[in-house]
Amino acid sequence: MIPSFASFDYLTEEEIKEKLEQMKMSHMSSSQTISIIKKLLSSTSEPEMVIEEIPNLLVCTSNDFLSLYPVFNSLIMENPLCVSSLLTILPSFDYDSSSKPQAHELAIEIFEKIEDNQIPVLIPFLLNTISNNTISLLYTQLKDILTVHENPSYYKVFEESVRPHLTLFFNCVKNENNWTFFDFFILLISQIRPNLRTHIPNLVWNSIIKNTLTFSDLESFFEHAEIITPRYHLLTSLFDIMMNNVPKCYEISAIYSLSKCAIKIIECYSNLSSNFIDDMISYVLNGTDFLANIASNCLNNIMAQHFYSHVLDLDDCLSQSNYLSSIARHTLCNLIAKSVIFEQQQQSVLMISLQKKLFHPSLQLVEAGISLALHLKDLLNFDEIFEWILKAISVNRLVEASVNPSVLLSVIDLIWSIKDTIITNRESLKHVKDFCWEILKQFQVIVTLNKKDSTIGNNRNKYTISTKNILSDQHAELCGEAIVLLNYIHNKILNESHGKNNDEENYEYSENEDEIEGKNKFLNDISLLCFKVPAEFISMASDTNNDKIKLKSEHIRILNKTRSMMVPIIYRLKSDDIAIIRYYMEIINKIDEFFLSPNVIKMRTVSNLFEFTYFPIDFVFNILMESFFEFPDDLNLLYLLFNSLYVFFIDSVTHRFALHDKISFVNSSLPENFIPRIVTIISRIIHLSVLWRKESNMLLVKRCIRAASYGLDFIAFCISCGINTDFNYSDDAINMLSFNEDAGIACRLILLGYFMNINKSDLANLAKQCFDEQKLTCDLCETRNIYPFGFPDLNEVVRPMNEGANWRLLVYLSLQFSDFDSFEEQFNRIVDQINDQRIEIQMCFLLIDLLISRLEEFHFDYFEQIIEISFKLFKVFTLCDLTILRAINKLLHNINAIQKKNNIQFDYSPDLPQFFQNKFQQFGNIQNKTQLKNTIALIQGECELLFNTK
Repeated sequence: MIPSFASFDYLTEEEIKEKLEQMKMSHMSSSQTISIIKKLLSSTSEPEMVIEEIPNLLVCTSNDFLSLYPVFNSLIMENPLCVSSLLTILPSFDYDSSSKPQAHELAIEIFEKIEDNQIPVLIPFLLNTISNNTISLLYTQLKDILTVHENPSYYKVFEESVRPHLTLFFNCVKNENNWTFFDFFILLISQIRPNLRTHIPNLVWNSIIKNTLTFSDLESFFEHAEIITPRYHLLTSLFDIMMNNVPKCYEISAIYSLSKCAIKIIECYSNLSSNFIDDMISYVLNGTDFLANIASNCLNNIMAQHFYSHVLDLDDCLSQSNYLSSIARHTLCNLIAKSVIFEQQQQSVLMISLQKKLFHPSLQLVEAGISLALHLKDLLNFDEIFEWILKAISVNRLVEASVNPSVLLSVIDLIWSIKDTIITNRESLKHVKDFCWEILKQFQVIVTLNKKDSTIGNNRNKYTISTKNILSDQHAELCGEAIVLLNYIHNKILNESHGKNNDEENYEYSENEDEIEGKNKFLNDISLLCFKVPAEFISMASDTNNDKIKLKSEHIRILNKTRSMMVPIIYRLKSDDIAIIRYYMEIINKIDEFFLSPNVIKMRTVSNLFEFTYFPIDFVFNILMESFFEFPDDLNLLYLLFNSLYVFFIDSVTHRFALHDKISFVNSSLPENFIPRIVTIISRIIHLSVLWRKESNMLLVKRCIRAASYGLDFIAFCISCGINTDFNYSDDAINMLSFNEDAGIACRLILLGYFMNINKSDLANLAKQCFDEQKLTCDLCETRNIYPFGFPDLNEVVRPMNEGANWRLLVYLSLQFSDFDSFEEQFNRIVDQINDQRIEIQMCFLLIDLLISRLEEFHFDYFEQIIEISFKLFKVFTLCDLTILRAINKLLHNINAIQKKNNIQFDYSPDLPQFFQNKFQQFGNIQNKTQLKNTIALIQGECELLFNTK
């Protein structure tokens, strides 16, 4: 029986309850129930009671909601107190596509009326009203809600409710131009879906490259610890994805920023970061050079409290030094040293381990022990450690064995690092001198000069330096180190003491005292050294075209070893000794020039040591800052200085002077005004390259250009590391561009502008001027550019890892205008230059790829102009080549896709379709070339679709 409700006015609370109970017991139709509910809600002063019972009175279908929607909407406006009850029952309805828009509107109105603590109830309801038409709006609304009310419990509810809709939300993140923490949170939780996880690397790096997401943003997102902590595993997983998917051309630019992000994670989540630190250590031990550099910089710049408990494990890893890279060994040593200083209780255990390494038969372990000792030199008991090292040399007979000079070179490096301490310790000083003399004796370096001997260097003396008995170039470097170290000791200590006894120490050699004193005096003045060389070298050096003189392989090896011995003599000097540096560089230049002579270069045994000559960074900084260079005499020295900068900061060469925490080093040790100083030098050598090109002296031109490129790359590296370089772009860079003739240098100078956030259109104008003035005649740079972020299509368009990248990059940079008119003007200008054969025709492929990448940006207002410049570009192609046809088809297909997507209507010249008809006829009979024929058919189909001519 259906109950009768004659009147709904002035019902008491008990009467409302009674009527609701009657409705439950009755068998009314849905429409009747809804009608009564509407009347109750409209007439009673206690609508909350009615609202709460609605799920018990109705099936709550989508139609039920639509019927009740007007009264719900009215209640929200007129009776805000019932909003809470309404929000409680709304999720009970089964919404379909017809009711979701109204439900969404209702939810937004409710949001403006509810208390903050009811937001967790609103969020699931909002997500339940989602549809393809409302996703963008809902995404924005939820972002606003959770940005204003950034509460961990709200984000937890959101995460649980959004999972069925993650794909829709993930696609919204792709379109974001200014990331917030909400976008980052979506990215974070999207990792739980395998189909989305695979798209995360592209999304993250495309956003970073486009500058819609910055590394500073990421660091600020990491600080939301209360929200991220329950999802910490997702954070570390995301960072791992980022590290392992950096686009190759952006690796150098990303090292500093990624390592800063890693440090931020450890700082914000120190209680959870143990496994993350283990991952960083694993990257140092087993990762690529790129990953190892990021991890090493991170580990070297965090507090010891984060890893000191792992110090014994680190020491075990160091003991396996046979399998360690140089960067891994030095990073482990640094971490162990920091741990020992932080936790003194570990010291005794590590000292025992250090002793075992130093006195172990394995040379690799001895070298690892010496490397560790180098990092422990700040300990109070380091004198004792140094004694162990000197004893280990004797016990292991390292000099006599002559197997691995790198171990002894490590000892030399250690001695130089503590030279001021050694000078004050007579016992240590004696041991060091004994060590150096033992090296020279072992290889019979200082010999008596005979009348028939040929020498190179200064005036003939009673003694000369011979490399005949030296085993290798590295052994020769070791002997050179011993010579310059003895010279340093003599000049700093023995001469100051004025004691004859110091000059006549008995080194237990068989020689008499006069001979010992003579050899000591021979080394006192390092500028007077002369070197024994083959007589054939002297003869051939004076007449390189003389075919009658034959040089043996043994002679070549002697010259190589002589050269290798001089290099450490050079780099252990300072700018005050520039005259001596020039003296030895002159000898090295003679040897290098000799090796480049036609008769010598044919010999298989000749190796180009010049390109593999590196100086330690302290020496590089000192000479570049303090010395005045004379050209062309000092060009080779300058080249080697800049090459060392490039190799140790940017490249990944394994060398004893390689920097294992280059970012920290450049941040802490870069001399003041160093960048302005090298900019002055770079400008000068670029100018000299122009002058020497006119004289056709291409060897000097190459040296200038490559040295300049190394210097500019170093500046770019410093800027990417966040260093204020004081580089005056408007004066220095533009001045160099005004006379530069090399494409690689031009690219580097313009890219520096992007690193420094110079206006893109201004930089595009600079690149455009490079073409207009037609001064660029060559590309002699050998290394790849360092690219700033901001070029989303760089990899696809420029292909920066392939040959000829600088010319392509220059064209690309000249088209980076944000306004279409400037873009179109430069585009047409380049097409004209291709027609005039001033630019190679292959550049058309770059123009096609670039035009495709910018269709989305320009198509709304300039679709007809895009069609016109596309066909102007097509007219350049005259050959029926498959690659060309595929490029044309690719562009037409993308133009059609843009037109269809945006329903663009345009007027076109009748000449355009006719152009392709003529082109098809021009290609002639190609029946036997199936691929060509099929591609032309595809192009014809795209044209018919574009012009509606089918």
